[in-house]
Amino acid sequence: MSVLDTSQAWSILRLAWKLSRRRWERQSPILGGVAILVTVVGVGSSVAALALAFFLGTTFLPGTEPLGRLIVWDGVIGVFLILWIAGLLVQLQLGGESLVIEKLLHMPVSPLSAFLMNFVGAQMRVSLLISLGVMLGLSAASVVVLGAGQLILFPLTMAFAAMVMCITHQFQSWLARVFANKRRRGTVVAIAVLAFVILANLPALTDRFLPGANSGAGDPAQMERWAIIGNAALPVGWLALGAWGVGDGHLWLGVVAVFGMAAVAALSLRRSYRKTIAATVLGEPAGRSRRRQSEDKPHRSRVVPAATPASATNPPRTMALGRILEALGRHIPDHSRAVAGVAVRLWIRAPQGKMVLFSPVLLIMLYVLLFQNTIGGDWASQFAVLGMMGFMIMMAFNLFANLFGQDGNGFRAVVLAGVPARELLLGKNLALLPYAVIVGTAMMTILQWVHPLPASHVLGNVAQLFVLYLVGCMLGNSFSIRMPWAMSPTSMGMRNATAVSFLASFLILLLLFGFIAPLAIPIAVEKWLASGGRVVPVYLIFSVIELGIVWLFYRRFLNSKGRLLAKRMETVLERVTQPIE
Repeated sequence: MSVLDTSQAWSILRLAWKLSRRRWERQSPILGGVAILVTVVGVGSSVAALALAFFLGTTFLPGTEPLGRLIVWDGVIGVFLILWIAGLLVQLQLGGESLVIEKLLHMPVSPLSAFLMNFVGAQMRVSLLISLGVMLGLSAASVVVLGAGQLILFPLTMAFAAMVMCITHQFQSWLARVFANKRRRGTVVAIAVLAFVILANLPALTDRFLPGANSGAGDPAQMERWAIIGNAALPVGWLALGAWGVGDGHLWLGVVAVFGMAAVAALSLRRSYRKTIAATVLGEPAGRSRRRQSEDKPHRSRVVPAATPASATNPPRTMALGRILEALGRHIPDHSRAVAGVAVRLWIRAPQGKMVLFSPVLLIMLYVLLFQNTIGGDWASQFAVLGMMGFMIMMAFNLFANLFGQDGNGFRAVVLAGVPARELLLGKNLALLPYAVIVGTAMMTILQWVHPLPASHVLGNVAQLFVLYLVGCMLGNSFSIRMPWAMSPTSMGMRNATAVSFLASFLILLLLFGFIAPLAIPIAVEKWLASGGRVVPVYLIFSVIELGIVWLFYRRFLNSKGRLLAKRMETVLERVTQPIE
């Protein structure tokens, strides 16, 4: 069947809408109603946006210079791209497309028809309707105010929308092939979120670290020159460049922009179609080059060389490092060391672990951008470091509070292996120690460069880092035993969370920060003594004493929670091995 019936098309598109709404409802029943409300409001808002853009255009466009119109179009395009990318990220996290092409091919449709329906179902979003309304309204206002030569703005707008949709669909088609591996899917989502945040903060980063970037901001000719260069370099700026060219008397520039964006859209859609059909029908894997495929072919067996002594294969430095680590772990039970090694490798490979590692980078970036010049004084600098360390533990709290969720069905093997409950808890806690030490040390180093502190306070902060780590372990152990949940391969969130679990996690985070507030007392005492001419490292002494007390509490707490875990082992096993959608 080469041509698709209109009735079939509408039936399949209605099916796509129902699947999309149910996907929102699976996240939360409230989100299903929100999805309907957003869609209804979005369709009405597109008409309202068209009328509003037409009114504002006819009011403010008369007398505007071509550079001003270029900036207006760049602003509209920038807002549209932000909304578009944010919607794409939400779609990635919710689970991808509603009209999966593999399912469409089971219907009486041709591959091209299935691909086009997949394309329409994936790209029709509220942000597109509203942004198209704004652009078309602005184009109509330009025709009314500036003359018939502005009619080129309508094909420019449609070519721009087609280009963005086709490039997005090509990207989504590649992701659909990559997402066959759920772990890789979570990694891509984590990296995409990080890249989006960095791109959103790119102007502020440029202003912060390149003070001369805005040296020519006051010169209109220089601004126009750089604006034209930037729009010409990026295909998403060709719409604004065409609008500027038409307003400046260069109609050919608008025509070239239309054909350029149409060509990009056609090439992107053609490549997406070929790759998608090849991966779906022929089963060709994504992202595998001919060289990789040739490597997968069976090779002739090669002779394995005889084993050599460890002293001949391991360099002395590696052997020395191994002896140091062995000496440090001599007092740690064998079961705990084995559990810690497996858990470290597990959460580092998982997307959740990568996201936890990325989060402090974003936190430091936002702090340097927003609060570097507003925070001053010893008090603020000291509590900035403590606050950052508290946020670091909070960002990893889903790992602290769900120690067994990542194991999934593998937790059954741990139970059958007969690992003592106390040693199991100790191993899980040790697995999070590298995160606390490495990330915490990096944060303290950066903040020490931004806000220098005395050496005694730096050492005190090191002790407080271990205090917060031990407190996080104690609170996380309780939460992991009493409220475990099966962790998705792509998300750390608790599925079917209740009000009790949400309140408990919130109170635990408050307790975590409750260990930071009393530190104002030793800092105040030290400053009071310093004002009298006596230099006493009160904060360092207090931190060391607090670390010793917390360590004693942790050891007693570990014994009691080990006994509790032994009693609730079957309950924990049942909850963490529940199937995840």
